[in-house]
Amino acid sequence: MSYARLAIALASTINVSAVAFAAEMPVFEHPALLPGLRDQDHTALSSELGYQDREPRLATDGDGTWIAVWTSGNSLSGTIGGDNDVLYARSTDGGRSFTPPSPINDAVGDTYTLLGSEWGVQDRRADIATDGNGTWTVVWYRDAGVYRYITVSRSTDDGVSWGTGQDIGIRSTSPSIATDGAGTWIIAWRVESPPGDNSEFQYARSADDGATWSEPETINTGVLHETGLHFTPRVRWANGVWMFTWTSGRTLTVEGHDGGNPRGATISEIGLYNRRSFDGGVTWTSPHRMARTERPREIGGHDLASDGDGNWIAVWHAYDRIPDPDQPPAYLPPANHEVWSVRSGDDGATWHAAVRINLDDDARGDSHESAPVVTFGVPGTAMAAWSRSGDATTALGLDADLVGVLSEDAGASWSLPAPVNNTATVDESSSPARAHDDFEPVLAYDAEGHWLAAWSADYPPGGTRTHRRLATALTNQLCGNSILDAGEDCDDEPPRDDGDCCTRTCSFDVALTLCTSDDDVCTIDRCDGAGTCLHDHEPRTACAHSLSSRGSSISIDRNANSLSWVWKEGEAMASRAIGDPQGFTDYGLCLYDGASNPLMQAYVPAQTTCSRGLSCWRYTSKGATFSNGSRMPDGIGKIAIKTGGDRKSSARVSASGPDLVLPPTPIDPLPLRVQLVNNNGSCWEASFSGNLQNDTDGFRAKGQ
Repeated sequence: MSYARLAIALASTINVSAVAFAAEMPVFEHPALLPGLRDQDHTALSSELGYQDREPRLATDGDGTWIAVWTSGNSLSGTIGGDNDVLYARSTDGGRSFTPPSPINDAVGDTYTLLGSEWGVQDRRADIATDGNGTWTVVWYRDAGVYRYITVSRSTDDGVSWGTGQDIGIRSTSPSIATDGAGTWIIAWRVESPPGDNSEFQYARSADDGATWSEPETINTGVLHETGLHFTPRVRWANGVWMFTWTSGRTLTVEGHDGGNPRGATISEIGLYNRRSFDGGVTWTSPHRMARTERPREIGGHDLASDGDGNWIAVWHAYDRIPDPDQPPAYLPPANHEVWSVRSGDDGATWHAAVRINLDDDARGDSHESAPVVTFGVPGTAMAAWSRSGDATTALGLDADLVGVLSEDAGASWSLPAPVNNTATVDESSSPARAHDDFEPVLAYDAEGHWLAAWSADYPPGGTRTHRRLATALTNQLCGNSILDAGEDCDDEPPRDDGDCCTRTCSFDVALTLCTSDDDVCTIDRCDGAGTCLHDHEPRTACAHSLSSRGSSISIDRNANSLSWVWKEGEAMASRAIGDPQGFTDYGLCLYDGASNPLMQAYVPAQTTCSRGLSCWRYTSKGATFSNGSRMPDGIGKIAIKTGGDRKSSARVSASGPDLVLPPTPIDPLPLRVQLVNNNGSCWEASFSGNLQNDTDGFRAKGQ
């Protein structure tokens, strides 16, 4: 049964009000990571493996060029700092392929000094807009310890290069940017007021295509709830109208039971508001509350879009308690997060009543809906998407997945939700720790009829939330229809661009491109340039070595069928090099002769368990240890790894028993190369030339 049909079947069992389901979500291709964001590379720096790609934003000029910006701790192989920077990737083929990531901010030397120590500046929450004529502007906030600055950078060559960042606001976060395409730009942001004061919003204008900016002005003066807090600013332009929206809160005391809240309870009410400008932001209308709901609720993050034809839609997620008609009035229903929308057909002069759009989910259920976004395609057609987790009623599973809805009548009705990430039904394992979560979606649409989604995804699948990479997916692609069309090298079944040596543009990956692992940590998995993934048994080339000439040793005893390997006084190794062997990191001991021929492999799979079903791995303050009395599956009984600076790191492996398959001896040609490796990209190596024994009974040697 398709997901859409399953959703319809579920919706028939709940009250979803009188909303039509005529529209149907288009099918997205299977997700692909942006280039340079995989951490499968066996030569990857261990310091790279724990970074996150988060808070993506997208923009398109409508003529084939797309730019994605996001926050990342990726040091780009050590070329920039390891603090959070704003990276971007550019596409000139309608979002089918992107350039490798590059920093927009001054990421080299981007530090500040506080209390005598040097810290990396954290660059966060970027937003991007374009005038469609070659000018693009990115805005973000820089956290420099004491203050947070609103910073803007401009490109006038279609995003190929970017100017030096310019600070235009202080003590500020959460910027939003828009342009009318005719030289006027507006940036709005939230000001972090001193303790005890209410937060407010400011904005700055540019009348010269972003070359210079006005002094900041306050925009939310006169809001209905000046005693409350204000959040999540958005600014948009369409059809001559500038729209500024935000959420504003106040405290209420409940009179009687309202949505399950007892009499006298203190609750928070947060409403969605807007102000409009018709003169490029010089003056603004009075605040107007857009979202009118029957019960007090907390409105979370929101988004706003227009089709330029008078239609506007806002979406948000709300934390609410939905009364259950089958329960007594005093019953306190569970709280839940739902997704709502509100629409206007007269450029924001009036707004219809808010409606819930996650219509396949019982409002009293367990799923958690968050971070909704919305964008228009052709006039009248809009798409909204959000992250859903805890969905035990459908095939999506409990992990966080992206779902979307489509409206073909400017938000009057919506389709039932369907997955945006088409791996949603297969990316959750039996272990919650290995679930593949998808967060923070963004959407865009171009003149060719393509919807492009981007989001932050756990990677590799089965990873942890410390490994998030930016994924994208397109709709309406000929490439990916499983038919070898003219001009295509390949067109395989989805998922595409996932390491199968066929790119998302249906061409062969170039030779030596990393491809899907064969689950053998002793092999290097690379494309041959003709569509085949090769799994070569050969030594890795980027390993840590001992810094002492006698800092390693090996003993292979064929009579006792045992092996002992010691590696000490090694090069500096960060603790993250160990990975997570209790979760998803496999280990292997790999031996090669002097001609790089494989001699022996012994493996320790991730999640190996010992007595009482507990993990055989133990984490320590300085590293990790492995102890397995059964020595299954390949004879390794003990591993001990210590991390630290130069000459402080070490590793030891002992193996024995009937499952251990030793290499043939004597070993020829020398040197014997021994590598302890994992699928987290880490490698410990020692070579042995001068030997104490090398005959049919075994091999013993000290490191060279």
